[in-house]
Amino acid sequence: MRGLWLVLLVGCSARLGYSIQPPDPDGGPVGNGGGSNQTSPADAAPDAAVCASGRVLYLEFEGAALTATNAASDATQNQAQWLGVGDATMPPFRQGAGDRATQIADTVTAIQTTLAGFPDIQIVTTRPVAGPYFMIGFGGSNQDANVPYLYAVNRLDCNDAGTKSDVAWVFEAAENPQRAANFAIGALLFGLGATGTNDSNDCMCGWLTSCNPGNGACTISTQINAAAGCNAANPVDETTYLAGFCD
Repeated sequence: MRGLWLVLLVGCSARLGYSIQPPDPDGGPVGNGGGSNQTSPADAAPDAAVCASGRVLYLEFEGAALTATNAASDATQNQAQWLGVGDATMPPFRQGAGDRATQIADTVTAIQTTLAGFPDIQIVTTRPVAGPYFMIGFGGSNQDANVPYLYAVNRLDCNDAGTKSDVAWVFEAAENPQRAANFAIGALLFGLGATGTNDSNDCMCGWLTSCNPGNGACTISTQINAAAGCNAANPVDETTYLAGFCD
């Protein structure tokens, strides 16, 4: 992570990740990238979701053909509002790696562990037959998506009002399963309306802040100062965003 800076993009529709560029000194947009959840990478989607709305968290490790949209992202159509090109083919996660299955399993486990306190958020690795579902893809690079964010990207959705079938992506630059999981949790929270912090251990480190995330499992704080955006006042309870996943 040395030599990398996090990006600050203004407004509730900002996109985020990590950048090779330093922050704009004027604060303007610059490039950059970042209960019983019982599914495993081999599990099929459940017959019934925990959320009354049917919403689940779908982890996509096999790549996808994405299309840009000016409207809200729509995972059911593989449409991403943040995509920097008309169409992009995102390759599978860790394609060709000899331990690919293990890396996928470890990434899923790390996400499940972080979200263990939110049993309503059901995690699946098989695409649901219908929405709504929050899709986080893994694989490829920021260049594949033509975005300047090195590690992860999503669009900030204040109050989770813009879409219930979000599309976020974590790139191969996330060096290991724990880092990939951390960026995925950050992308999830960003899509639910949470903004960044300056705590290197927090899952929102770097999302709208110049913060270098740590290497351990990220934390979800009940009381932390967050960047301006959707947050009305500090300190912020990040758990409230996850608690509203099923709303």
